[in-house]
Amino acid sequence: MCAASSPGRPGRAADSPRAVCHSALHTGRSLASAVTTAPAPPPEGPWFPGRRRTPPPGAPFLTARGVGPLERTRALQAAVDEASRLTATPGAMIHLVDPARGGVLVLEAERGHTPAEIDACAHLTGTASVVGRALTADGLVTAVEAALPADRGRVGRATGAAAPQTLHAAPLIAPGGPPIGVLSVRHPHTAHVLTGGQRTELLELAADAAAWKSWYRRTVVLDALEHLHAGAAADRA
Repeated sequence: MCAASSPGRPGRAADSPRAVCHSALHTGRSLASAVTTAPAPPPEGPWFPGRRRTPPPGAPFLTARGVGPLERTRALQAAVDEASRLTATPGAMIHLVDPARGGVLVLEAERGHTPAEIDACAHLTGTASVVGRALTADGLVTAVEAALPADRGRVGRATGAAAPQTLHAAPLIAPGGPPIGVLSVRHPHTAHVLTGGQRTELLELAADAAAWKSWYRRTVVLDALEHLHAGAAADRA
């Protein structure tokens, strides 16, 4: 299903050392991507003059779990957990587009997958996967996909037989902008279907997550860039 890529698991519990490490990694990648794709800063003044600041959009998936809009890693995990709950599916993932890498879909948070499955879905390109096809879809995409890689033991032998599964994927479309990612859920039964209510709720959750992520980039990430720019300007003075 997912193309193999570099290893690395997204963070889980927000207070674990691994989660703190991954949070820093993801934030750094966000800043690096923003620096690469942003216009060059001016010699003086703010990097993004005239930028309109807005409060964070309403995001029930965050407030229901006590997650603040500034908590990027926890917010992405909250979206995944809510997707799994709403659809009663054991597995869920959220991928975000990385413009600095040519639009690669990067796995940011997941629930219910093995390390081998996570590695296989860490970076996706093109339309070979349902997630890739969903990025440019008008609505929910549902399809049966081939098996993810089975986990392997220390001697390199498969420790479990993977099987095809049903995947339901919803694009994250920023208000007034291009798609910025995909929220997907997985079920082991190939004949699995979502109810009409579940489909609606998954699409609404994807829209809420997209609105939050768009706000986060326009506000938190650009604030960080302007802070770095101001600091560099002060050092030159």
